[in-house]
Amino acid sequence: MGYVLQPEEYPACLMGHNELRCIFVGGCIKGNDARFSRKTTNRPIALAHCHRSGKHVGTICVPYRSRLRSRELMLHELAHIICAANGIRKGHHKHWRRIVRELGGTCASYRLVGSTIRSKDHRSLLECIWNALVP
Repeated sequence: MGYVLQPEEYPACLMGHNELRCIFVGGCIKGNDARFSRKTTNRPIALAHCHRSGKHVGTICVPYRSRLRSRELMLHELAHIICAANGIRKGHHKHWRRIVRELGGTCASYRLVGSTIRSKDHRSLLECIWNALVP
């Protein structure tokens, strides 16, 4: 299943932020959380646990380790955690936008780094490429 990332393995953009307590790789640390998936494609993206209290406050959950390479995504989630730590509970409100920009992130759309293709589809894609290359 999933695992907690060691602090020395955090992406550089997340280092030094005391509000961030944990990064969980392999799903959601709580188990199933409906907020974990993108609504249109139902693919897992990332989730910041930015509640007021609880044992998972300050946790960023990612489905795949490759998501950690998406600097914009990590700063997006960190901004949610910082907002919650400052008592701001309004999602993508003006306070969140200010914080994400201060962190060096963007409020505009960005591309994710890392595959969202299932491993079975990956094998199928590689097989098609191999068959095309080898006569």
